[in-house]
Formats: sequence, C-alpha cells, structure tokens
Amino acid sequence: MPRYNNQNKNTRNNNNTQNQQRNETSNGSNKDPLGFTQCTIIGTLESVPNLEKSNNGLEYTEFVLIVNTYDSVNKQNKIKYVPITAFGKKAVYICNYGNQGQQYTIVGDIMTREYNDAKGNERLAVSLKADNIF
Repeated sequence: MPRYNNQNKNTRNNNNTQNQQRNETSNGSNKDPLGFTQCTIIGTLESVPNLEKSNNGLEYTEFVLIVNTYDSVNKQNKIKYVPITAFGKKAVYICNYGNQGQQYTIVGDIMTREYNDAKGNERLAVSLKADNIF
C-alpha cells in the first residue's frame, strides 16, 4: 500500500485545482491556461500592414507572414502564408516599424471566427493573434 505524506497530498490538491481551472476555462472562457493553442511563427512580412479601428475604437491590423517549411515526403521547400492579427500597441508597432521582407517572430494564440461569404455560405477564418512580436 503506498504511503502518502503531506507533500503528496499537496500535489494531489494542486492537481485538482489545476483540473478545476481547466474545466472552468473550457466552459466558455477564451483563456487557455496551459497554452495548448499557443504558436511561435518565424517568417518575413509580406507587405506593410495598415492600422484600422474597430467599431468600439480598438486599433488592430491584419498582415501575413511568409514562412519557409520543408516537405519531407516530397523533399522540397514549401512556402506558407500565415495570417496574423495584432491588436492595440502591437498593431501600432507593426504598422509603424514593419518593413516588407523584414523577419519577425510572432508568439500568439490561434484565433478563429465564423462569417458568411457573399453567397451566404458559412466560412471559418483562422489566424494567429499576436501576443508578442519580436
């Protein structure tokens, strides 16, 4: 029979607390405490983005990073275009100081939104919400 000391008991309590936090988070909150959707992308800026304002006055921009990847099956390099969305000070920074072809590292979370296209079909847009820009 395993022996439990106070340290093991505290570890079990901490694990239970973490599980509760995960459950609370998965029930409607956009925060991901474990960072499962967090990504780091390194690429070059496709073009200089434009700063825009939402209806509630929040500054944002959408831009694309060009990322080189390697396809090991076909043994060739491939280029991917990754859409990025930045808000607030990060959006202002990339619009003011970003140059076409300049390399950036973006750390952020995957963001999705649903919309209807011109024909009325439901679509899903996926982009990376920039939490840090280096």
